[in-house]
Amino acid sequence: MPRPLQYLLRARLQESRRLLRETDTPVEHIADRVGFTSPAALRHHFRTLTDTTPSAYRRAQRAAGGDRCAQGDGGGAGPGRGGRTK
Repeated sequence: MPRPLQYLLRARLQESRRLLRETDTPVEHIADRVGFTSPAALRHHFRTLTDTTPSAYRRAQRAAGGDRCAQGDGGGAGPGRGGRTK
């Protein structure tokens, strides 16, 4: 069973990915909205989990039409993490 802080981190990142896919909300506002202490904290954790940055993730989702997004346990767009590759 995941520890509570890991669960919370993954939930925040999952919501961040949804907002990046579905809205034009700036990364700075997304960080605040999902509960990160700063945009830098969001970027750090996002890159650690998904092997990409929030902005690059958004661009990739838009380029792909955003119709086939990574879902599930918090995996992201990076190779070997449950995400798509081109």
